[in-house]
Amino acid sequence: MDERPQRLGEEAAALVCDLAAVVTTSLDLDEALATIARRLAEALDVWECDFFEYLPEREELRAAACWSRELTPDDEAWLGQVFPLDGVHGLGPVVRERVTLEEHVDDPGMAPGDVALMEAWGEKSALSVPLVYEDRVLGVVSLIEKRSARRFTEGERALLRALALPAAVAIHNAQVYRRLEERARQLDALLGAARALASSLDLDEVLDTVTRETAAALDVPCCLIYEYVPERDSVIWRAAHDSAPGPVGEDRVGTEYPLADYPADREILLSGRVVESHVDDPDLDPVTRRTMVENGELSCLTVPLRVEGEPLGLVEIVETRYDRRFRADEVELARGLAEQAAVAIRNARLFRELESRNRQLSLLNERLKAFVDLSEGMRGLSDEEQMLRLLGRVMDEVLGYRQWAAYLRDPARAVYRVVSSIGDDPAIDASQAGREIPARVLDGLVAAATPVSRSYFVDHRRHVWTDEEHFWFPASPLGQREPDEWDWDDTLFVPMRTESGELLGYIEAYDPRDRRLPTVEDVRLLEVFAAKAAADLEVRRLHEALAEQARTDALTGLANRRYLMERLEEEVATARRYGTPLSLLMLDLDDFKPFNDRYGHLAGDRLLQEVAGVLRRHTRDKVDIVGRYGGEEFVVVLPNTAVAGAAATGRRLAGKVAGEGRDAVGVAEAIRKAMAEARPAGVPVPRQARVTVSVGVAAFPAHAADAVGLLAQADKALYVAKRSGKDCVRVYA
Repeated sequence: MDERPQRLGEEAAALVCDLAAVVTTSLDLDEALATIARRLAEALDVWECDFFEYLPEREELRAAACWSRELTPDDEAWLGQVFPLDGVHGLGPVVRERVTLEEHVDDPGMAPGDVALMEAWGEKSALSVPLVYEDRVLGVVSLIEKRSARRFTEGERALLRALALPAAVAIHNAQVYRRLEERARQLDALLGAARALASSLDLDEVLDTVTRETAAALDVPCCLIYEYVPERDSVIWRAAHDSAPGPVGEDRVGTEYPLADYPADREILLSGRVVESHVDDPDLDPVTRRTMVENGELSCLTVPLRVEGEPLGLVEIVETRYDRRFRADEVELARGLAEQAAVAIRNARLFRELESRNRQLSLLNERLKAFVDLSEGMRGLSDEEQMLRLLGRVMDEVLGYRQWAAYLRDPARAVYRVVSSIGDDPAIDASQAGREIPARVLDGLVAAATPVSRSYFVDHRRHVWTDEEHFWFPASPLGQREPDEWDWDDTLFVPMRTESGELLGYIEAYDPRDRRLPTVEDVRLLEVFAAKAAADLEVRRLHEALAEQARTDALTGLANRRYLMERLEEEVATARRYGTPLSLLMLDLDDFKPFNDRYGHLAGDRLLQEVAGVLRRHTRDKVDIVGRYGGEEFVVVLPNTAVAGAAATGRRLAGKVAGEGRDAVGVAEAIRKAMAEARPAGVPVPRQARVTVSVGVAAFPAHAADAVGLLAQADKALYVAKRSGKDCVRVYA
């Protein structure tokens, strides 16, 4: 009798848990997939397991991981390569149609090319399934057998599909991190362009920097900038970054092009619309198609350079390697970088035409330098308040705002929390610290404000403050001001948003030193930093969420075994250092298997969750450590808690859990009593489904000298409790 299907079925659940642990403990996609590939190959007893990541924007597959019983140099060289979707064993149907594909080198229907490829790699059989997460195909996993032709059973195929989920989750997590890293890279590109503006008034130098930063941020081989000459209705090629093997076309920087010959470019320039072109687009105008074909362009994103509605030129972002579809966030980044180039062109024109404005341009130069210097300080900060206080320095030193505040949004409680507040009035700062402002008040102010770029200016000339708004946003007296100067009832709110558009909170700016009302340029500089802060906050929160998943039991929400052991080691070290008592409870549900057999595993899971709730209610939050040790076993670590007090005799009541009289036996008895009185939910007759617990108690250093010993002695005490009739507490002796 073949025991393999039965063994696979028995190991499947454990293997899924192990693979899920790999996903939650590693942020390196290729490393995680390599581990999963090894575990899958061993579990299904195949020669090799390969993982491909699907790149939908390119219709290609990337070789992400390979585990083989004999990994060759060719296998290692294969990793990281990119293949057409239909070029690797014809995996196109696996991705497009989400089918399971099984191939054998001796199949009569195999295409000659596929047979030759399998023979070249020494493959006899291959089984491939799609990696699907949230209804998206993220890749393919292939099992390879090189020893002999193998027909995979339906059970093995189903098991592979089930075990592919952790790999899909790993790819999804890696893509999320890539997007966050890409967001940081994009912001760095904006800062690089700002640095160029800040450090040079040489237009050619600035535009060269913008093309280079744009190409790097968007990962394109070529970026071109053209300056518009309205008096001649033409554009001049001013800057280019080209990493393609050959030049794009025969023209060179400095060439002038009459827009009469390029009507599509004139329409983009004058309309202000961003246009994406593809050489195979049937609706593409003939002039643009001819130009793209001549220059070897497959895709082109054309962004107009405009400042305050004035057309200044064009940026062309060119892809020559494959037909690329640009994402919405990439288009927005291109707009932002184009704004830098447009500002550079306009500034150069102003410098050439109005030499009397040198002082203003010098001031802008100093601000941008300070802006770039402070941006470097944002790197590496993990504390939210530190990060936002640094933003306060940006507004003070770069933009000249004397007062500011930072508000983080709490959507669950419909409030904004004041994280930091600095100004000229210490009394206001003290009153604002830690305050929670109703979301309806702040959102109402923003809704009534005047939009400036992507921010909101509450203008005293248009907005009449209510008493409630003044209560939550107290203003400092600013003295006599002119009608066109900053008034004490003016304020500016700059949003912090994630890449997906979620609002994290606002930065409030108040009382600029020059008393000027905010300009678009000032606000945009601040928005760049607010976007950087939002990206850092998002990365930090995602790290925290993944770390929490890695140390938490998925069913009960308690600490998992690994994290429990880490904390126990720490508490033993603390107790040894300071000579304080430390106790440990090991609990086991009595007759849990019969309960599961009678009422089903779903009822058993609910029961385990109810036990977790009892343990939380009878322990100290953020002091005691409660974890699921395994199956129906739980462990409670009680720092600074003796086994029993002087009056400890017999069973303790629940009232002894807290206070100075608290001891480990009392806590154990309270938990035991609560479980004895509990009635499991979701069963037909709760009173007949009564489930009790047995508890073993041990203490450090009386019963053991280390964490492992403490667990062992508590386990022995638990065994005694079981032998004593269950539903009781026993202390190690």
